[in-house]
Amino acid sequence: MLPYITDLSPLHQDLNWGKWNCYLNLKDEGDKEKLKALIRDADVVVDGYRPGVMERLGFGRQAILDLVKDRPRGIIIARENCYGWHGPWVHRSGWQQISDACCGVSMAYGKAMGNDEPVTPVFPNSDYCTGICGSTAILDALVRRAEHGGSYFVDVALNYYSQWLVSTCGTYDEQTWKQLWTSHGSPVFRHYHAMSYLLPAMLKILYQHDAETLFNPVFFEERSAENLGVTFVQVKPVAQSNGSVELRYNVGTRGNGTDQPVWPKDLTVQVVGDSN
Repeated sequence: MLPYITDLSPLHQDLNWGKWNCYLNLKDEGDKEKLKALIRDADVVVDGYRPGVMERLGFGRQAILDLVKDRPRGIIIARENCYGWHGPWVHRSGWQQISDACCGVSMAYGKAMGNDEPVTPVFPNSDYCTGICGSTAILDALVRRAEHGGSYFVDVALNYYSQWLVSTCGTYDEQTWKQLWTSHGSPVFRHYHAMSYLLPAMLKILYQHDAETLFNPVFFEERSAENLGVTFVQVKPVAQSNGSVELRYNVGTRGNGTDQPVWPKDLTVQVVGDSN
C-alpha cells in the first residue's frame, strides 16, 4: 500500500488490529529487496492483489519458494481473488458486491423483498467468510508443516464461498423469512440503492428492533490503540476463556504506513521503527 493509493481508511478501526503496516513500492528495486527480506523470515505470505500482479512484480509462487529454499522450514502462500483460479475470468479484479451479483446472491435478496431484481446485500458476508475460510486453511497448513514439513498453497475466492452459500446453504424457508422480515418492518431495498444508503438504513433498522440483543454492552469492550492514543469500543472475541488465556490484540490498530518494513525482535512492540 502506497500513500497515493486510495484505501477505505474508515475500516481501519475494525480491520487493522494486530497488524503492523508499512509502505513499499514494488516497482522500486530497494523496496523489492525489503520485501524479499521480510519473506525470507515469514511463515505465511498472503496475496490479495489481482491475479498476475505479484508475478509481474517478481513475487509469484515460484519466486517466493526460491527465496526460502535454503532455510529449514517451508512457507505457506495464500491467494485470494474474486472469480476463482480457473476459467476465463481468473485475471479479472472484483470484490464482494460483484461476487454477490455473479453468483445469484443479489438476485435472491431482491426477490425476497418482493421485486424481480438484484439488490446488493447490505453486509459483506462473502468478504468476511472468504477471509475466515482462508485463515482456517492457513492454520491447517501451519499444523501440517509442523508435523510433516514442506510448503503449502492456499487458494480462496469470493465466488467459491458464494457458490457454496447458494448451493449448499440456500435461503431461509418462506415462513422463517417472512417472520424475520416483518418483525423488522418489512424493509424494501432496490437495485439503485448504493452502500452509502444501505448501511445507514440497515443500522437504523437494527437499532430499532434489535438494540437489546445485538447492541448489548456485554458483547463489547474498550480497546486501546496506544500508538494513536485513542480508545475504541469494539466487539469482543466470540470465544472466551475462564482460564489464564486472554484473547486480545497486543498491537493496536493504525493507519497505513505507520511502521518500518522489518520484523522486530519484540513481537509485542506497538510501532516498528528502525531501532526495533
